[in-house]
Amino acid sequence: MQASDTGDRIMEDLTETRASLCLDCGKCTGICPVARTNHGYSPRLMLLRATQQRDPTLLKDPILWDCLTCRLCEERCPARIDYVGLMQKIRTVATQTGGKGLCSHGEALHSMMRIMSNAEIKPQRMDWLNDGLQISASSEVLFFVGCAPYFDAFFADLDVCVLNAVKDSIRLLNRMGIKPRILADERCCGHDLLWSGAKSSFQQLAAHNLELFRQAGIKKILTACPECAVTLEQSYADSFGPVGYDVQHMVEFLDQNMGADFTHVRQKPLKVTYQDPCRLGRYRGAYAASRNVLRTAAAEVVEMSHSQRRAICCGVANWMNCTNCSKQIQMDRLREARETGADVLATACPKCQIHFKCAMKDQNLGADCRIEIKDVVSIAAELMA
Repeated sequence: MQASDTGDRIMEDLTETRASLCLDCGKCTGICPVARTNHGYSPRLMLLRATQQRDPTLLKDPILWDCLTCRLCEERCPARIDYVGLMQKIRTVATQTGGKGLCSHGEALHSMMRIMSNAEIKPQRMDWLNDGLQISASSEVLFFVGCAPYFDAFFADLDVCVLNAVKDSIRLLNRMGIKPRILADERCCGHDLLWSGAKSSFQQLAAHNLELFRQAGIKKILTACPECAVTLEQSYADSFGPVGYDVQHMVEFLDQNMGADFTHVRQKPLKVTYQDPCRLGRYRGAYAASRNVLRTAAAEVVEMSHSQRRAICCGVANWMNCTNCSKQIQMDRLREARETGADVLATACPKCQIHFKCAMKDQNLGADCRIEIKDVVSIAAELMA
């Protein structure tokens, strides 16, 4: 990509995201979780570097990938700047010009996603299904499993079982008389590749999945992952136009459809605090759904100091730039959870579960950072029959 083309692209990005309207008030930096622990990072200064275009090092600077894209800054921005949208767009330009962030886990997860963008690859994705889970080969309701089977294998040492939320989702759907469809050849939704700047690989994955959905006649997609929900609905439409199906995270669906025919199996309410995932909360606006599901399932919900729109991210985005800053964010969040007196920290995002459990593996952490972590759907499945 020529330098002049790069400049034109960035100018378009600045216009589309309203970045040139920055008031230089610094509210974004004041609330940014990364800026609070890493004083070398500032959303305000990143905007300044992008808008002035006098800093040729921006596209090569690893700090470009430090943003968690959590949208907490946008909650405070008086100019309504789409800061995370700007980060996504500039990362795409940076990737095309040789820039690159620091991938966690030796880039293994990103490599896996790129491999899945090859249409000739036939992954084995159905081994986790058992006789107790009822699915249908003709249903128009798809349960999108995403990367859950790979996460469980990759993070086995963390005692992570992301597939539990998938299995419990199907059990609850079966309890409601729904047999969802599972597609053997679905691929990663592409979320992490898109947000790390690898837009071409993302579009290959999206095109594969969209054609698969079309051939299967899918009208509704459910998922246990907020990132999948945002990507399948919003990001696919942004790249390819109207998608022809509705998407809901499982907690959104349960909130609307859990009836009185469910009975509680626990006499004393389970005391739970809830971690709002960024994609489910600030991206989809679904703050009440998980809390409603937990209360319906006979759980007492106690709030952390930072909750709902003010909730703090789990500290790592897109499997990139996992640093001491990330660990500090996670430790602070785990302490907040413990301070509520809750028995369990509930979340509705597999990555939140993985990142918090990884942080708690640190033997240097005190007891004030340790708490049991479960998915909202799994809690509902345990507390209701």
